[in-house]
Amino acid sequence: FNVEKVEYKNVIFTVWDVGGQEKLRPLWRHYFNHTNGLIYVVDSLDRERISKAKAEFQTIINDPFMINCVILVFANKQDMKEAMTPMDVCEGLGLFELKNRKWHIQGTCAIKGDGLYEGFNVEKVEYKNVIFTVWDVGGQEKLRPLWRHYFNHTNGLIYVVDSLDRERISKAKAEFQTIINDPFMINCVILVFANKQDMKGAMTPMEVCEGLGLFELKNRKWHIQGTCAIKGDGLYEGLDWLASTLKEMKAASTSSF
Repeated sequence: FNVEKVEYKNVIFTVWDVGGQEKLRPLWRHYFNHTNGLIYVVDSLDRERISKAKAEFQTIINDPFMINCVILVFANKQDMKEAMTPMDVCEGLGLFELKNRKWHIQGTCAIKGDGLYEGFNVEKVEYKNVIFTVWDVGGQEKLRPLWRHYFNHTNGLIYVVDSLDRERISKAKAEFQTIINDPFMINCVILVFANKQDMKGAMTPMEVCEGLGLFELKNRKWHIQGTCAIKGDGLYEGLDWLASTLKEMKAASTSSF
């Protein structure tokens, strides 16, 4: 096994590269004590062995020495056609079933270095008896092509708009329309946070509505909420709408059977 000290963003990591060969796996447990974080690399092309990858993964993270470690999964080979999406890998490893664990998945291409230094945050949040699995996918331009990997099984979209940025509202509209018209997003409910409402010169929620083309939407459930994220103003009102709307949709879909 290789060991190396690496400094990244003022954090010094002692990294053990323990290798995935089957004959080496019984030795892994000798390295679990004092481990703070696990990086688990999955070959996203290898659909046939995802169940085996899950079994090994669950064995590792449920070891008594690993209960408190944070988990980073690299869904590698995302540049390859037919690769499983990060969402597919999540389901394959059973990540959504984890309770009280901090974990994150990142689509990567190790050869090119894509995805190794940036990522999306995921967290389970309970609000008004609704459990949300929240993906914070970030708005940086280089990350946007990865958004689509997270659309499948999405029930709701929270789209945050900088209400001060009038010059880029047309670009925000283009991205917004691309997202909501994706086949996987057709039935999701839409919550728009028109942020920075405390700032002079900010667009009103009505102006943001017009800028994004919300009034043109047909047969879609949507809501816009003026917010000031720093103060928390408007956030809970928006989440109230989202929670109640998702509950109504679930009840309607259950009663239709």
